[in-house]
Amino acid sequence: MAFSQEKIPAPQRLIEEEIAKVVNLGNIRAAFLFSEEGLSLAEVPGDNTTSVSQALELALSVQDAVNLLDEREQLQGTRELIFVTHSRTRYVI
Repeated sequence: MAFSQEKIPAPQRLIEEEIAKVVNLGNIRAAFLFSEEGLSLAEVPGDNTTSVSQALELALSVQDAVNLLDEREQLQGTRELIFVTHSRTRYVI
């Protein structure tokens, strides 16, 4: 029985390749994917203006706020939030 020597890319690598395509298509500086528990699943740091820990802190803070609003039935089904700074930088969570 012969086994193929061809390496199969890890799922994380495939996800990061797809995220990199999205980053390269748009005006996106960085992209991060976290599990609900806050574990880093994939990242494309881009120009390194945002660290993984900064992105995680922002994502978890927003998740807590959205969960609270969902409990009060004011924002059920929220899929993304966009923050725009004075310098027109956008953060999409």
